[in-house]
Amino acid sequence: MASRPVLSLRLSKATKDALYKNGYITLQDLLSSTPASIARDLNISLTEVEDILQQAQNPSTQRPGFPLTQSVATIVNSTRRISTRWAPLDKLLKGGLTQGHILEISGPPGCPKERIAVDIVSSVLDAGEGVIFVGTALMYTILDSKPQVTLLVLNSLSFPFSLLPNLRAKSGILDQVKNILTQISAVRNITVVITSQMATKMVKEDGSRGTFDEGAKGMMVPQLGSSYLPSGRSHRVLLSLDGPVSG
Repeated sequence: MASRPVLSLRLSKATKDALYKNGYITLQDLLSSTPASIARDLNISLTEVEDILQQAQNPSTQRPGFPLTQSVATIVNSTRRISTRWAPLDKLLKGGLTQGHILEISGPPGCPKERIAVDIVSSVLDAGEGVIFVGTALMYTILDSKPQVTLLVLNSLSFPFSLLPNLRAKSGILDQVKNILTQISAVRNITVVITSQMATKMVKEDGSRGTFDEGAKGMMVPQLGSSYLPSGRSHRVLLSLDGPVSG
């Protein structure tokens, strides 16, 4: 619960924006601060702070901005698929990307990750539905004000994580991203497309990590592991260049 984002609380958009701008990213950030410091940072009364802290201590499992407008059976049995407009990928996804599912597209520079994402956007727009490109930090706030959106595109999601030297901090943020993606896809039934970069992993012949000195070879893997993707509704696609490879 401590790693849950404050943007998931039942607060006004202005309050959530103020919390985020003042460095209150997770519930732990709130609960580890004094009411007086929060009131000072947000320029609000202690009574308002008490309401925020009460929600942080007992967060609801469902946000008012993400109502369950469809029955569980309707969502589970939904067979609507969105064409990626790339025949091999549509075939891999058994006819296209299922509504309310998540697709991560990874590949080295030069692969058409963004092109595929744009083609999926075109499919949704041609159906007369809404699409939004947004950073993860403001997903809740923006989606609350855009109920007509059915497709969310997160471009180069892995880039900010490449700047984090602290592995623990990276893991904590990825846990938050997983929580957000789960609520967006499962509760709101929004389809999500993610593009991600690749990273080089050194492995020995037995598959364990190694170094060049140990005779290990480099292999390209998605920069973000699979732990941030909700199970049961996520797909991972790895693109490769059509040409000679090494390593």
